[in-house]
Amino acid sequence: MRLSVSITALFIGTFICVAAVPFPKLSADYQKDMLLLLKKFCLDCHSAEEQEGELDLERFTSLEAVRKVPKVWVKVVEMMEDGEMPPKKKAQLSAAERKVFLGWIGDYLDAEALASAGDPGRVVLRRLSNAEYTYTLRDLTGVELSPAREFPVDGAAGEGFMNVGDAMAMSPALVQKYLDAGKEIASHAVLAPEGIRFSLGTSRRDWADELLFEIRTIYDRHTSGAGATDKVYAWDPGALNRAMNTSGRVDLKPYLAVLMTHRERLQKNPAEAAAVAREAKLNPKYFSQLTGLLVADNPSPMLRRVRDDLRTAKPNEAPRIAADIARGQGRLWSFGPVGQIGREGRPDAWMSEVNPLSTQQELRLKIPADARGEIRVFLAAGDGGDGAAGDAVRWVRPRVMLKNQSAIPLAAVNGLAQRMTLLQLNELARTERYLTVIAAAEWTGKTIEEIAGAKELDARVLANWVKAVALGKFGVRKVTGHYPGRMSRVGGYEAIRGWGTPATPSLIASKAGQTLRFGTLTIPGRSVNMHPSPSAEALLYWQSPFDGRVKLKGFFADSDGVCGNGVAWRVELVNRTGG
Repeated sequence: MRLSVSITALFIGTFICVAAVPFPKLSADYQKDMLLLLKKFCLDCHSAEEQEGELDLERFTSLEAVRKVPKVWVKVVEMMEDGEMPPKKKAQLSAAERKVFLGWIGDYLDAEALASAGDPGRVVLRRLSNAEYTYTLRDLTGVELSPAREFPVDGAAGEGFMNVGDAMAMSPALVQKYLDAGKEIASHAVLAPEGIRFSLGTSRRDWADELLFEIRTIYDRHTSGAGATDKVYAWDPGALNRAMNTSGRVDLKPYLAVLMTHRERLQKNPAEAAAVAREAKLNPKYFSQLTGLLVADNPSPMLRRVRDDLRTAKPNEAPRIAADIARGQGRLWSFGPVGQIGREGRPDAWMSEVNPLSTQQELRLKIPADARGEIRVFLAAGDGGDGAAGDAVRWVRPRVMLKNQSAIPLAAVNGLAQRMTLLQLNELARTERYLTVIAAAEWTGKTIEEIAGAKELDARVLANWVKAVALGKFGVRKVTGHYPGRMSRVGGYEAIRGWGTPATPSLIASKAGQTLRFGTLTIPGRSVNMHPSPSAEALLYWQSPFDGRVKLKGFFADSDGVCGNGVAWRVELVNRTGG
């Protein structure tokens, strides 16, 4: 029954319709009653001259004036209901007068409200505040972007709020900042096959690193990683670097501590490993592996020391044992960053096998040029973690290497200096024989090899003698062409003629007895002048007209000291053997 009455009352109250008093009647009542009450009780304080509280009621001489500022009458009602109008020291309205005064204002406000039904009045076009804009975009993109960091600070309106439309200006400069912020947000969009997602980064490398960060975060939750987070949007370069240092290895310290705490129980019954791991909230698989090492009778040499520690150490020694295991792992495995991309674009292996045994290692030591006296070389070697017992290091083919020479066994180095001195004395004593071979090849036209074949001379020493005296058979220069054409009256002088063209290369000869000059050239008397081109040499050959000794005398000079190009020259002796 009570529920039925309540619903009925709500139903009836929902459809109550207030009938508005017509404006003509309100206007007549205002002239008849309200103007008298205003003059009697209100205009002493709220006239055009007084305007106490910045309120002038004297201006409302008609209903048309009242309708221009309806908010004033809402305030009048509030002041009267609060007992602030009229003041206590002033004359008060009687109950009948108060009923007429407030009744008319109520009827007017109802009529004004019904007349303006459906019209919200002046609607201010407002924008999102900086904070609203930022949080909205973070909700849409799912990443912590800060698009409003370059926006001016929002000002607070009179109410003290920063999101009031009247106080939120929109200047042309701010419009441009919104456009720039939109472009920046678009640069964080990642177009993936399954759709669009957003990233804190703006490059492909950032996007790949962000996904790798998520992968490494999973490893960190289950291994000994440091500094990672489960929140994808918290990715940043610092968090990525911390995750990059994650090796993905299990933190063995809690496993070792629990293992040594329950050592006796596990040694009696290794099958209890899974139950112990569940009690300690550890991974049963890893814990069972360590339990198997604890009870092993003959583990590998690398693990024997760890097993002995597990059988005798106390639980508080777990960090030390874990460090020993980590060092052993480093000798056997190389742990790379999870998800690291290799040189060929494929992911590198997280764990790469390392062979701690070196079958051969070449060692080279450069002997200083200023070394004096005895030189000692020491070799030190370490063990693989199993102790040095039974280990051996073997030197294979120790030798001394000289440039362009055969290797000298280390055993033969002792007394090497004495043997070299003796060799020099022996070969120097045969100097005449070496020079005789070279001279014979010069005069007979035979090769040095043909003459030296029966002399039993050292070929290397002979080659050095040939190089020293600048004789013998060397490489023959290849000439690709001759100077094309003749040149007469070069520079206007009858005495200067030559071969070539006005362009380069060219060769000219002067038979004049005095120095001649033209252009930037200076041509000495009875001289030959050559001018190469930028890509071709200018060559001059002279052949003796007879067999015999010839003495040549002359000098070289620059004929064009003004020209800015450099030039290099050389003199070569070509004998009958083509050297």
